[in-house]
Amino acid sequence: MVINKSGMQPSYPPGLKSGDSVGIIAAGGKVEASAVEKGCGIITENGFVPVVSGTLFRQNGYFAGSDRDRAESLMEMFLDPDIKAVVCARGGYGCMRMAEFLDYDLIAANPKIFMGFSDNTLLLSEITSRSGFITWHGPMVSSIASSDKESVDSFFSVLSGTWKRLWVLHDMVRLSGKTRLSGEAVCGNLTTFCHTAGTKYQKSWSGCLLFIEDINEPVYKIDRMIFHMRLAGMFDGLKAVILGCFDGSAPLCEIHDLFFREFSSTETAVIAWPGFGHGTRNIPVPFGANVLIDLNQVWSNGYRLS
Repeated sequence: MVINKSGMQPSYPPGLKSGDSVGIIAAGGKVEASAVEKGCGIITENGFVPVVSGTLFRQNGYFAGSDRDRAESLMEMFLDPDIKAVVCARGGYGCMRMAEFLDYDLIAANPKIFMGFSDNTLLLSEITSRSGFITWHGPMVSSIASSDKESVDSFFSVLSGTWKRLWVLHDMVRLSGKTRLSGEAVCGNLTTFCHTAGTKYQKSWSGCLLFIEDINEPVYKIDRMIFHMRLAGMFDGLKAVILGCFDGSAPLCEIHDLFFREFSSTETAVIAWPGFGHGTRNIPVPFGANVLIDLNQVWSNGYRLS
């Protein structure tokens, strides 16, 4: 199955050269040094220089410093000309609290690769929609060491700008709806997206392909979240929902059946692809890119970048 990323708007930030610096920030939960040491080591081994924020290890309750601390650290990374990409150290609740303190005009004037997932979903959405460049839902510094080879290789292909616009993905299965779809990719955490409903952070997803994942959620909570989002109109006009990894949650068959039933009376296709999320496989997805999914393509080698 093929995802062809060919969108020109919003734009892609430039890739990095060997020796370039990668800024490491914490936008949500507090960070332990041991959680990022291995990831920084892997970044170094691959030819880049990790630069940790001066506030990375601050603690304010369960947050990595105050809301303004975290916002200022992110802004400093975007404004520093020596920092060529920004990668989140971890997730953890807090991104929605600090997002209002960001200057999106200054971020737009300094486009850089920005990558994270989980609670950082909120930042992917806001930066892409308000600053006009594509962000990446993908591995964080604390998760690189436990990610599989395909995910790590893809992570560094994004950083270096060598990723290809044609990706062949294995294990993508149509549960309902069309087998060939195109639209803007929106990718992130179900719980985080649900918390935007009814707020200034809620977005229109009409015409989009929604890649969604979560962790440690029983099926009734997943049901409650998607029903809440439907009532808020978040799924209106949605072309497809692509279900990623739901590690530690209800059995995937129950989750897939839930989404199948929820969207059975709509035009929204439901596709399963356990290639992204909180598991060991977390292939980067470009948030805001125009994406083509074609499930009519069959490849014998399963997965490749070509």
